[in-house]
Amino acid sequence: MRYLIHKTDSKKETAGNVLRQNGISGRTLKKIRQGVGRILNGEKVINERTKLNGQGTLILDLKPEQPDPNVAQSTLPIEIIAEDQYFLALSKDAQTTSVPGPANSTTTLANRALGYAQQQSQPYVPHILTRLDFDTSGVVLFAKSNFIQSMVQDQITNHTMKKEYLAVVSGELPDEHGMIDLPLKKESYESARRIVAPDGKPSQTEYWVQERFKNATMIRVRLHTGRTHQIRAHFAHLGFPLIGDELYGGPTQLIHRQMLHAAHLELVNPFTGQPESFNASLPDDFQDALTHLRKNQA
Repeated sequence: MRYLIHKTDSKKETAGNVLRQNGISGRTLKKIRQGVGRILNGEKVINERTKLNGQGTLILDLKPEQPDPNVAQSTLPIEIIAEDQYFLALSKDAQTTSVPGPANSTTTLANRALGYAQQQSQPYVPHILTRLDFDTSGVVLFAKSNFIQSMVQDQITNHTMKKEYLAVVSGELPDEHGMIDLPLKKESYESARRIVAPDGKPSQTEYWVQERFKNATMIRVRLHTGRTHQIRAHFAHLGFPLIGDELYGGPTQLIHRQMLHAAHLELVNPFTGQPESFNASLPDDFQDALTHLRKNQA
């Protein structure tokens, strides 16, 4: 696969320096030296030490990845939101696990994405960029190679990838907008719950009220950090657990999973420099619960 990295008119920089300035990791360059790809200036093969001579285009020409034979490929269906040469965005339902683990190593969304990718005319290996809890629905994004994943990693680490959720909490939030800035940590080694604690990791959750119901509030939430269970734990701590979230004490009469949906994801494509966004529609169970809440308003 070929990736356009840089158009240059530099006569002083080496190719390696230019590639590093454009986000190419030392690990990727080492792999290229070991034979997994080539650096091209236009159509001429060069190496890291080559000094760029006038205008040209740097291209990384990488060999196709081979899938891990230990990772199962599933043919179960997937719902594609969008796909281009860089990314595969899928809509995950609330009853599908994101990645393989002890409880399920064969039919997760990652297994299905791999099965789909390997059936294409140009097979590829998808690498998950964002993952969701089992009972959370919405956008899950895959990079179409480990190289693309590495190019996006800074946006994930620095939390510049924009993630927005729709959620319904129990109770009536007093403010139309707020920022929850409370550290979170694991409750105990055995527990899956996260709790607010002074020795926890910094965690920031911003929200805007979208709709008010009797004893419930729908909110739009933006994550400024990416802690496990962050939205669920923050609102439970404030006394407004998500509806359906049994783990955090939310009421379960209306729906049997937390009312949390990853609605919007946005990042900057590191190859084009342009923003890309992906949106997932609300699933039927979430819509049905909203309809019930609206009826009870009357």
